[in-house]
Amino acid sequence: MFKKINIVFKKNWILLVILIVGLSLRSYRYAEFPIAGETADEVAWTMLGASIIQEGQPTSWSYFGSYKDFIYQDNGEGKAPWVRPTVDHPPLFSLIPGFLHTFKNSWDQIPSMKLIRFPLVIIGTLNVLLLYLVAQKIFREKKIVYLATLIYAVVPTFVLSSRLVVAENLLTTWMLLAIYLVKSKLKYRNLFLILVSIAAILSKVSGLIIPLGIILYGWQSQSKKILTSGLVGFLLGEGSYLFYGALLNWQLFLEVNLSQAGRDLGLATLTNRLFLHPTIVAKTFFDGWIILGLLAVVAWFLVEPKKYLIIKIYTVLWLAFIAATAGEQTFHGWYDYPLYPLLALSAAWFIHYLITRKMYWLVWLSWLLVLPTIRLALVFSNQYINVSNLIMRGIMGLGALPLGFSFIKKEKLAQKSMIVLGGVLLVAAIVVTLTINDRSYWEMDTFFKII
Repeated sequence: MFKKINIVFKKNWILLVILIVGLSLRSYRYAEFPIAGETADEVAWTMLGASIIQEGQPTSWSYFGSYKDFIYQDNGEGKAPWVRPTVDHPPLFSLIPGFLHTFKNSWDQIPSMKLIRFPLVIIGTLNVLLLYLVAQKIFREKKIVYLATLIYAVVPTFVLSSRLVVAENLLTTWMLLAIYLVKSKLKYRNLFLILVSIAAILSKVSGLIIPLGIILYGWQSQSKKILTSGLVGFLLGEGSYLFYGALLNWQLFLEVNLSQAGRDLGLATLTNRLFLHPTIVAKTFFDGWIILGLLAVVAWFLVEPKKYLIIKIYTVLWLAFIAATAGEQTFHGWYDYPLYPLLALSAAWFIHYLITRKMYWLVWLSWLLVLPTIRLALVFSNQYINVSNLIMRGIMGLGALPLGFSFIKKEKLAQKSMIVLGGVLLVAAIVVTLTINDRSYWEMDTFFKII
């Protein structure tokens, strides 16, 4: 795999440019946004890992009542106490920010966002590369491969979310590796699938989706070796996590995990979080690409029912897991992060399909769905208030250019106009990441909040 990556870099300047852009966007003011404190989970993960490294005892904050006899420090009314041992999560991901934090501070001090988010910037860029390698495995058309990589590298939702110190960003890495491995012919593929499955489960409980996807793919593709690898990885991963819990405090481990499984659920979870209250952390934020990606997934199932099986399996598994574990009023945006590369792949396939089939009405519809990207660029650059209704309608109508040119039999112009539309969206996406600020972000949440 590493030899292949080396060859790719030597021969592929387009990929290199996309990776440089992706890294630049992810690293630009990464400590400032997402806003520090919008979720306390970044601190919780860091404390967990740093306390393990420094004192050998996992310690962090938690609200679970099962910890009433294990309070390490009471932080006052309304604040979660620090508890020891903390058994909410497996330890693997926490060691990454915890290791960086240990260089500078004691585990119980508030961490530096600049320090603990840095490895996430690297992981986020690595995920862009992994998505490219995955796209190469599943698509024959180079244009789709590059388009999917570019979308994942620059779309604001994907860029900004990749900075947050949450385990889902590492789960994305394990998932992309799993997809790459099941589509590869590496000598030790099955061993690597087992190791990836174990690592995923030890990163976060939701990591069990990774081996489950491998198992289902092996079952449907009738590959006994892949199925066995997923099953062995699942059993070893779950066994390792249970052993970890037994070492710390088995009774507490059971009580806390049963408490997590007992959260209030509802039947409108996906509709609420994906359509009514989209977020990347806790406040309302959307650029339209999630909706386009979901539309593309549906089209993918209808048009190519027997192809791209592994992508479809993971897409449905993540959606089902979110629906089954997150409450209707739980708007933690990071639960959705592993979906993002899957939606980027589906969106790239969908856009290419529309262009090659000259389905210009759907091109216009797709344009209308991603207009929030342009809106964000105008809002964060303080230009939105100056845009008249006439200009607004003009921007909406731009998506009809290919359709208009097709009406007058100018197919070359229709195709070229779609390149122009893509260029506008690319510039807008980059502007959003470069100009996003706290005030406009909070105002956007207030503007769209239903009172």
